[in-house]
Amino acid sequence: MPPDDKVRVRHLLEAASRAVSYAAGRNRDDLDDDELVRLALTKLVEIVGEAAKHVSNDLREVRSRRRMAGLVTARGGGETGAVIPP
Repeated sequence: MPPDDKVRVRHLLEAASRAVSYAAGRNRDDLDDDELVRLALTKLVEIVGEAAKHVSNDLREVRSRRRMAGLVTARGGGETGAVIPP
């Protein structure tokens, strides 16, 4: 993985982890009532999006191929099957 991708993925994971931590135990009313938490979560989601937007195409392709390889087709006794992640 190129150094730039490593930095971007690290930023993405750190921001996502913080967002989950800040949102833990809160509900919609908390966001409506607490502007500081709302702004913090908005900024963290923005960081995740920006980091993801700038990840190299090579890394995106690798991740996409891995995700597709990991899918399992469940046959429900008929002609159609549901795709279920492992």
